[in-house]
Amino acid sequence: MGVRGWAAWIGTTVALVAAPAQAQVAVATEPSAEERAREKENEASALVNLVRYGGSGLYFRGTRLIGYGSRKPYHGVSGGLDIAGAFFLVKSAPWFGFEIGLRFGAVLLDDDDGPDGALESALLAAPARWHGALPGSFVLGLGGGVSRPRPAWLSAGVGAYPLALARLRLWPSRVVSLHAQWRFTPVTTDLIDDLFVQNHEVEVAVGWKALQVAARCRIDEVKGGDPERTYRGLGCGPFVGMALYW
Repeated sequence: MGVRGWAAWIGTTVALVAAPAQAQVAVATEPSAEERAREKENEASALVNLVRYGGSGLYFRGTRLIGYGSRKPYHGVSGGLDIAGAFFLVKSAPWFGFEIGLRFGAVLLDDDDGPDGALESALLAAPARWHGALPGSFVLGLGGGVSRPRPAWLSAGVGAYPLALARLRLWPSRVVSLHAQWRFTPVTTDLIDDLFVQNHEVEVAVGWKALQVAARCRIDEVKGGDPERTYRGLGCGPFVGMALYW
């Protein structure tokens, strides 16, 4: 074999050896800056945007203020429709968002009845979001709202109040979701005979695709009267509706 023959054979061998290595390098090439930014943006906006609507009911009972400081048991039911949305849509600040919710229905108290409704909004922050085997998110919120009084026996008309919330969501699979939420509304107003009112509401939900079923419990506390006492109420009930995440 001449010099040219050996040179051709060596060139062919080198090409055959280098081809797989080049293919491997091409596969292992890191994504571009644009692809990394898009992936980061998608991860930042996952599992926090929500539109939810459905029907809820509540049975409640407790003690109410009568006269200047005496107690009287009460009970009742309420029901209505809930519509809420939470949005993290600003690309420059993907960890912050807002939500707005509307509830309207009716309350049937043991000795009275009337409309029940609320309009609420809050600023949200998502300090933790994660992917992996059990993806999820943790959201905090501060805001306020206007509503009929809670508990219903206050009969103080429509009032304004602040609210705080914490929300945890987990996704055991692509079609199953878990949702837990705590809401706190402290209200101090001289319009209700110098009473201090606060409400705690806890919700635990399970979702399958867009369907969501939840159990809600609410604790009402009213302090005041003469002598000053604490009047508590407890309510529990279901929520059934549709929850759309993206």
